[in-house]
Amino acid sequence: GNHVTDITSELAGKLGKTVARLHEQSTNWSPPPEFQRPRWDWELIYQTTMTRSRKGVEIGTISRQRLEAIDDVLKKVRPDVESMGYGEERWGLIHSDLHPDNYLVNEGEICPIDFSACCFGHYLADFAETLRFLKPEWHSAFLEGYMGVRQKPYESLKDLEVFWVIGKVSNLSFLALNPIDYDHLSRTARLTPEKIEDCGVKYLNGEHFLELS
Repeated sequence: GNHVTDITSELAGKLGKTVARLHEQSTNWSPPPEFQRPRWDWELIYQTTMTRSRKGVEIGTISRQRLEAIDDVLKKVRPDVESMGYGEERWGLIHSDLHPDNYLVNEGEICPIDFSACCFGHYLADFAETLRFLKPEWHSAFLEGYMGVRQKPYESLKDLEVFWVIGKVSNLSFLALNPIDYDHLSRTARLTPEKIEDCGVKYLNGEHFLELS
């Protein structure tokens, strides 16, 4: 297959369907006893993101003020994440890194690649991580594609925004450890630290920042 150079509404719908099929497979699959992958629960999210962020402060790619904002956001999401529970309809093996570089198109179908970051996590985290790399005009098509296979993975918009914010700050902390990546981060409008702070501040203030039914 080939990397996607121009996502259309049709492809966004197929991407949603693909993510839902992955989640269906995970729900109906019983891992063998020796199978081990990390648990992307709040404790690991917090530990990993803050460790990277503190390193970013040391090398000068994250300000101390931004570090404090990241800490505030992650501490506030804890009860929201933990209240979602770990039942089989909400929690299972997820890809966790399904951005455009990690799926190909072959004869019009979406083919996920690079499962190196797969882990046990909330299906909504996977949904949000994939969705946040799509332009807003493609969000509805992605959701419709997903719901063509599996029920909507969130009960309220706030639940989706929780994992959207987590994905944003986690990604910033990851890229901030490499100055080359950070430069790219700063020049890419959809991932700028300012955009991250915007959704983070709105979340802290109890304001919605996504428009999706």
